[in-house]
Amino acid sequence: DEQIRAVSKRSGHPIAGQAYEGKLPGGVTQQGVTDAHGRTERIATATPENIELTWLHASADEFPDVPADESC
Repeated sequence: DEQIRAVSKRSGHPIAGQAYEGKLPGGVTQQGVTDAHGRTERIATATPENIELTWLHASADEFPDVPADESC
């Protein structure tokens, strides 16, 4: 299983509350929001797999702690 952490390139701090979508081979997807430490939920696989992770855009109103130009 894999767990990915969103970290600000600018400050080096974790980005909490960032929406994401993980896509596994075969089209299975898992959506969620990063925790207080910037971590995604664990994405479990039976064997090693490539996971395509997309950080979903949110408005500054929904995530006031993440500047609009912040990237992971």
